[in-house]
Amino acid sequence: MTKLPSYLKGLVESRARSAGDIERLEQLRALIDEELAAARKRLDSADVLIREYSPLLDPTAIAPVQRRKGRYGAHGSLKETLVQVLEDASPQSLPTMEVAFRAAMALQVKFETVDIHRQWAMNSVHPQLRRLMLDGVIERIQGESRGHETRWRVVPAKAGVTNLQSLPTLPNGQHSL
Repeated sequence: MTKLPSYLKGLVESRARSAGDIERLEQLRALIDEELAAARKRLDSADVLIREYSPLLDPTAIAPVQRRKGRYGAHGSLKETLVQVLEDASPQSLPTMEVAFRAAMALQVKFETVDIHRQWAMNSVHPQLRRLMLDGVIERIQGESRGHETRWRVVPAKAGVTNLQSLPTLPNGQHSL
Protein backbone atom coordinates (compact mmCIF):
# COMPACT_ATOMS: atom_id res chain seq x y z
CA MET A 1 0.00 0.00 0.00
CA THR A 2 1.34 3.43 -0.92
CA LYS A 3 1.89 6.06 1.69
CA LEU A 4 -1.06 8.45 1.91
CA PRO A 5 -0.64 12.20 2.01
CA SER A 6 -1.61 13.72 5.36
CA TYR A 7 -4.64 15.55 3.93
CA LEU A 8 -6.02 12.22 2.66
CA LYS A 9 -5.13 10.15 5.74
CA GLY A 10 -7.71 11.94 7.89
CA LEU A 11 -10.43 11.32 5.31
CA VAL A 12 -9.52 7.64 5.07
CA GLU A 13 -9.66 7.27 8.87
CA SER A 14 -12.97 9.13 9.01
CA ARG A 15 -14.43 6.88 6.32
CA ALA A 16 -13.21 3.73 8.09
CA ARG A 17 -14.75 4.91 11.39
CA SER A 18 -18.04 5.70 9.66
CA ALA A 19 -18.07 2.30 7.92
CA GLY A 20 -17.49 0.62 11.30
CA ASP A 21 -20.33 2.64 12.86
CA ILE A 22 -22.66 1.63 10.03
CA GLU A 23 -21.82 -2.08 10.49
CA ARG A 24 -22.34 -1.86 14.26
CA LEU A 25 -25.62 0.06 13.93
CA GLU A 26 -26.90 -2.40 11.30
CA GLN A 27 -26.26 -5.21 13.80
CA LEU A 28 -28.08 -3.21 16.46
CA ARG A 29 -31.02 -2.64 14.10
CA ALA A 30 -31.19 -6.39 13.44
CA LEU A 31 -31.37 -7.03 17.20
CA ILE A 32 -34.12 -4.44 17.57
CA ASP A 33 -36.06 -5.93 14.65
CA GLU A 34 -35.87 -9.39 16.26
CA GLU A 35 -37.11 -8.11 19.62
CA LEU A 36 -39.85 -6.08 17.94
CA ALA A 37 -41.06 -9.11 15.97
CA ALA A 38 -41.12 -11.25 19.13
CA ALA A 39 -43.04 -8.55 21.05
CA ARG A 40 -45.58 -8.21 18.23
CA LYS A 41 -46.05 -11.99 18.18
CA ARG A 42 -46.71 -12.03 21.95
CA LEU A 43 -49.14 -9.12 21.58
CA ASP A 44 -51.03 -10.83 18.75
CA SER A 45 -51.24 -14.07 20.75
CA ALA A 46 -52.61 -12.25 23.78
CA ASP A 47 -55.16 -10.41 21.59
CA VAL A 48 -56.40 -13.70 20.12
CA LEU A 49 -56.86 -15.22 23.58
CA ILE A 50 -58.58 -12.11 24.97
CA ARG A 51 -61.04 -12.06 22.07
CA GLU A 52 -61.66 -15.79 22.45
CA TYR A 53 -62.40 -15.63 26.18
CA SER A 54 -64.16 -12.28 26.25
CA PRO A 55 -65.66 -11.06 22.94
CA LEU A 56 -66.84 -7.88 24.67
CA LEU A 57 -63.32 -6.80 25.60
CA ASP A 58 -61.42 -4.89 22.89
CA PRO A 59 -57.66 -5.63 23.26
CA THR A 60 -56.74 -2.41 21.42
CA ALA A 61 -58.41 -0.42 24.21
CA ILE A 62 -55.90 -1.78 26.75
CA ALA A 63 -53.20 0.83 27.40
CA PRO A 64 -49.58 -0.34 27.27
CA VAL A 65 -47.51 -0.42 30.46
CA GLN A 66 -43.79 -0.78 31.09
CA ARG A 67 -42.51 -3.79 33.02
CA ARG A 68 -40.25 -2.76 35.86
CA LYS A 69 -38.69 -4.59 38.75
CA GLY A 70 -37.55 -1.73 40.89
CA ARG A 71 -35.26 0.81 39.32
CA TYR A 72 -33.30 -1.44 36.95
CA GLY A 73 -34.30 -4.86 38.29
CA ALA A 74 -32.59 -6.67 41.13
CA HIS A 75 -29.61 -5.14 42.94
CA GLY A 76 -26.61 -5.16 40.60
CA SER A 77 -28.67 -5.62 37.43
CA LEU A 78 -27.30 -2.51 35.74
CA LYS A 79 -23.71 -3.60 36.32
CA GLU A 80 -24.41 -7.17 35.14
CA THR A 81 -26.25 -5.87 32.09
CA LEU A 82 -23.39 -3.56 31.13
CA VAL A 83 -20.90 -6.42 31.33
CA GLN A 84 -23.26 -8.65 29.30
CA VAL A 85 -23.70 -5.96 26.63
CA LEU A 86 -19.93 -5.61 26.29
CA GLU A 87 -19.39 -9.39 26.31
CA ASP A 88 -21.95 -9.75 23.51
CA ALA A 89 -20.06 -7.18 21.45
CA SER A 90 -16.64 -8.64 22.25
CA PRO A 91 -13.99 -8.33 20.86
CA GLN A 92 -15.31 -5.04 19.45
CA SER A 93 -15.58 -1.95 21.60
CA LEU A 94 -18.76 0.12 21.93
CA PRO A 95 -19.27 3.83 22.53
CA THR A 96 -20.80 4.86 25.85
CA MET A 97 -24.12 5.90 24.31
CA GLU A 98 -24.54 2.60 22.50
CA VAL A 99 -23.75 0.66 25.67
CA ALA A 100 -26.41 2.77 27.39
CA PHE A 101 -28.92 2.18 24.59
CA ARG A 102 -28.41 -1.59 24.62
CA ALA A 103 -28.57 -1.68 28.43
CA ALA A 104 -31.82 0.32 28.43
CA MET A 105 -33.30 -2.16 25.95
CA ALA A 106 -32.18 -5.16 28.01
CA LEU A 107 -33.50 -3.63 31.24
CA GLN A 108 -36.67 -2.43 29.49
CA VAL A 109 -36.17 1.12 30.72
CA LYS A 110 -38.10 3.72 28.72
CA PHE A 111 -37.15 7.39 28.47
CA GLU A 112 -39.50 10.18 27.45
CA THR A 113 -36.86 12.13 25.54
CA VAL A 114 -33.40 11.65 24.09
CA ASP A 115 -32.05 14.20 26.58
CA ILE A 116 -33.33 12.16 29.53
CA HIS A 117 -31.70 9.06 28.03
CA ARG A 118 -28.44 10.97 27.60
CA GLN A 119 -28.60 12.15 31.24
CA TRP A 120 -29.17 8.55 32.39
CA ALA A 121 -26.21 7.43 30.30
CA MET A 122 -23.94 10.05 31.84
CA ASN A 123 -25.25 9.84 35.43
CA SER A 124 -25.86 6.08 35.79
CA VAL A 125 -24.18 4.13 33.01
CA HIS A 126 -20.89 6.03 32.69
CA PRO A 127 -20.07 5.87 36.44
CA GLN A 128 -20.77 2.09 36.42
CA LEU A 129 -18.51 1.69 33.39
CA ARG A 130 -15.76 3.60 35.20
CA ARG A 131 -16.17 1.34 38.27
CA LEU A 132 -15.98 -1.75 36.09
CA MET A 133 -12.84 -0.32 34.48
CA LEU A 134 -11.25 0.30 37.90
CA ASP A 135 -12.17 -3.28 38.88
CA GLY A 136 -10.32 -4.50 35.77
CA VAL A 137 -13.39 -6.07 34.16
CA ILE A 138 -13.55 -3.70 31.18
CA GLU A 139 -11.18 -1.25 29.55
CA ARG A 140 -11.50 2.16 27.94
CA ILE A 141 -10.28 2.11 24.36
CA GLN A 142 -10.34 5.77 23.36
CA GLY A 143 -9.87 8.64 25.73
CA GLU A 144 -12.29 11.45 26.15
CA SER A 145 -10.37 13.69 23.77
CA ARG A 146 -12.22 16.17 21.64
CA GLY A 147 -14.16 14.59 18.78
CA HIS A 148 -13.83 10.99 19.98
CA GLU A 149 -16.46 9.30 22.08
CA THR A 150 -15.18 6.99 24.79
CA ARG A 151 -15.37 3.34 23.80
CA TRP A 152 -15.43 0.32 26.11
CA ARG A 153 -14.72 -3.39 25.81
CA VAL A 154 -14.36 -6.38 28.09
CA VAL A 155 -10.82 -7.18 29.18
CA PRO A 156 -10.17 -10.44 27.32
CA ALA A 157 -8.72 -12.29 30.31
CA LYS A 158 -11.75 -11.43 32.47
CA ALA A 159 -14.50 -11.93 29.91
CA GLY A 160 -17.36 -12.93 32.17
CA VAL A 161 -18.62 -15.13 34.93
CA THR A 162 -17.73 -18.24 32.94
CA ASN A 163 -14.10 -17.82 34.07
CA LEU A 164 -15.23 -18.33 37.67
CA GLN A 165 -16.47 -21.80 36.76
CA SER A 166 -12.99 -22.81 35.65
CA LEU A 167 -11.43 -21.92 39.04
CA PRO A 168 -10.72 -24.81 41.42
CA THR A 169 -13.37 -25.24 44.11
CA LEU A 170 -12.41 -25.58 47.77
CA PRO A 171 -14.08 -28.20 50.02
CA ASN A 172 -16.35 -25.50 51.51
CA GLY A 173 -17.75 -24.75 48.00
CA GLN A 174 -15.91 -21.45 47.53
CA HIS A 175 -13.59 -20.73 44.61
CA SER A 176 -9.88 -20.27 45.30
CA LEU A 177 -8.40 -17.11 43.89
